[in-house]
Amino acid sequence: MKPPCLSFAVVAQTIFDKNFTGTQKLYHIDGKPKYEINVINGKKQGLESFWYANGNLHIQTNYVDDLEDGVWKQWYESGKLKLEANYKQGRENGSFSQWYENGQMRVQSHFVDGKKEGPETAWNSDGSIRYITIYANGQELKQHGQ
Repeated sequence: MKPPCLSFAVVAQTIFDKNFTGTQKLYHIDGKPKYEINVINGKKQGLESFWYANGNLHIQTNYVDDLEDGVWKQWYESGKLKLEANYKQGRENGSFSQWYENGQMRVQSHFVDGKKEGPETAWNSDGSIRYITIYANGQELKQHGQ
């Protein structure tokens, strides 16, 4: 009887110094990147990235002192953009946009300090308007459509 054949692959790599500063990387079983983030003094800093098994980006966001700060993006596995949101000190702040995989806009809205502000428009996948809702300080004021 032959012994079983074993094979091993590195699927995670974390290198930190005594101040908990360094880079954490995870890999898919085939060696392609799955996740990467830099950590400084125990806090996420800079770009955090996730990848699909096919190598395409899945999610990418920026961190400052462990808080999301900057553009947050998500893609479909096909590589087409799915979502884009803006963050400031861990709260949504600025434009928020989401698309169907066919490229048609799905939702567009705006945030101020984590609360919806102004019009939010949603579309069906064929491009027809599904609804428009008006917000002030995170509260729904008026809705048109479904």
